[in-house]
Amino acid sequence: EGFETGDLNASDWTSFGDAPWIVTTSQRHSGSYSAQAGSIDHDETTNLTLTLDCAAGNVSFYYKVSSETSYDFLTFSIGGSEKGRWSGDEGWARVSFPVSQGTRTFTWTYAKDGSASEGSDSCWIDDITFPAQ
Repeated sequence: EGFETGDLNASDWTSFGDAPWIVTTSQRHSGSYSAQAGSIDHDETTNLTLTLDCAAGNVSFYYKVSSETSYDFLTFSIGGSEKGRWSGDEGWARVSFPVSQGTRTFTWTYAKDGSASEGSDSCWIDDITFPAQ
């Protein structure tokens, strides 16, 4: 998933929380687009989720964060179990996590604490590879 349709309609993405995720051209790992966390304020969250039937394998994606170090985080979870958490000023980096066979829900969350903002105060994801059946 590279979000190259320019929207979240290529898959059954669901965005919820205090602001919806968007597809943007402002930052991207490759191609023309990436998904960006919704614009949120202090003590708010924005989530992007997708549920798929998966084969055993790995999910991988690129992420970029520009946030208050150690306070405002991008987190990634599979089935409610947190797999990764990032904050601060990080350029595009690739991560990969194991996935067991079955129906799995993948969630990216950007959450802000109660005060201060740093950097662009956002995060982006791009070039996601799922172990789909």
